[in-house]
Amino acid sequence: MMAAIAPFSPSLAPNKSEDDEVLILGDPKFALNGELLLLFLVLLFATLFIVLIVFLYGRNHRNQ
Repeated sequence: MMAAIAPFSPSLAPNKSEDDEVLILGDPKFALNGELLLLFLVLLFATLFIVLIVFLYGRNHRNQ
């Protein structure tokens, strides 16, 4: 009979010493910085979208 083959090689086996916890970063303002970055990106996208709409409307309006 053949020996049972392990589904993962030993090099791919999970490390028992690793914890499944979220690492706490040293930056106390990490969440605030993330919220500010999200706000900036949303405002940037909205601004670009409005500029695109105004540009297309102006171009279409001049052609008529």
